Amino acid sequence: ALPLKNGEPEVDVEERIVERAVRGEADVHVVRRASFEIREKVSVAERINVALHPYTSFVIIPIFALANAGIELSRDTVEAALTARVTAGVFLGLVIGKLIGVSLATWLGVKSGLSTLPRGASWVHVVGLAAIAGIGFTVSLFVTGLAYDDVLSTEEAKIGILSASLVAAIVGSVILTRAHRVIEVDIDDPVPVGAGD
Repeated sequence: ALPLKNGEPEVDVEERIVERAVRGEADVHVVRRASFEIREKVSVAERINVALHPYTSFVIIPIFALANAGIELSRDTVEAALTARVTAGVFLGLVIGKLIGVSLATWLGVKSGLSTLPRGASWVHVVGLAAIAGIGFTVSLFVTGLAYDDVLSTEEAKIGILSASLVAAIVGSVILTRAHRVIEVDIDDPVPVGAGD
C-alpha cells in the first residue's frame, strides 16, 4: 500500500485507487504503481491461462472434437444428408426445439413464481442462451450411436448435429451480442438531473 498524497495514511491500494478514480482525483503515478502491484498479484500461470483461453476453447478444442467425432464429410454423404429426414429432424430439434423448449420452460418458471431472472438479465439473454443450448455435440453423438444401427442414418444424424451446432452457436452469439450492446447503451445513457430526487 502507498500513500496517495503527502501526509495521508497508507491504505489498501485497490480500494483507494478505485475511490479516487471514480472522483477523478487519482494521481497518474499512483495509478501506474497500483496497476503494477495489481498485475503482480496475478500468477504467471493464471495470466498465461487467460491469454490462451480464446485459442484453446474456440479453436483447439473444436478441432479436437471434430477430429474425434468420426464424421465422414465426403461429397456423397453430405449430398445424401441434405435431403435426409434424419438430418432435418436432428437439425430442427437442436436449433428450433432447444430454443423454444428452454425459452418456454424459463418463461413458465418465471410466470409461475417458481423462479426469477438473474439480476441484470433480460429475456433477450434467455433466448440467446436457449439458442446456445442447441450446441449438442458430444452427448448427441453418443445418443446417435445408440439410436441407429445402420451406418447411413448414423452419418446423416452426425451431419445434422454438426450443422445444427454451428448454426446454434452463430444464432446464440448474435442474440447475446445484441443483448450486451443494449445493456451498454442503457448504462451509458445520461441520468436526468433530479432523477434520484
